[in-house]
Amino acid sequence: SRCRCCANRNHEEHIGGDCRSGRQQLRQDCAESKGARSGLQANRQSSRLSEDEMLTNCNAVAVLTADDLERAKAFYTETLGLRLQDFPVPGIAFFVAGNGTTISIYEKQGAQRPDNTALGFVVQNIEQMVEELKTRGVAFEEYAGTYIITTGPVKTAFFKDTEGNIIGLNQIDTH
Repeated sequence: SRCRCCANRNHEEHIGGDCRSGRQQLRQDCAESKGARSGLQANRQSSRLSEDEMLTNCNAVAVLTADDLERAKAFYTETLGLRLQDFPVPGIAFFVAGNGTTISIYEKQGAQRPDNTALGFVVQNIEQMVEELKTRGVAFEEYAGTYIITTGPVKTAFFKDTEGNIIGLNQIDTH
């Protein structure tokens, strides 16, 4: 139970839960406790990360699963043209994409794939990229008779990798 005077659990041990007999000691203990807590809060606040130290400047890693990691490696290197990084842990592969982004794929038999886009690439010319990937055997999802969907300034096309992960290509017109 809590101290009846200040609701602090720690004070019950010192005064038996009855503040009447030790009200002065209780007030002193509470003041010391509050002072220590505010000192901790000040230390926590001073050790907070600045905006430049937050995730804004960190590279991101997309994490996907594969039933067959070797098949996924072949698709991501040979079909999509990504470079496989050396990584000494079995059952996982890392691929380098643009601007320091990384794609991680780990083997997990029978993993449920999300029904949303798991990975997206921003491209300069989506029509050209779709045509190139089609020549490499990629089957794009068709929506209303087209592979490329235009929503405002964004053009998007979707396909699945060999493991069933949905991948999106996006072209953003900034003009």
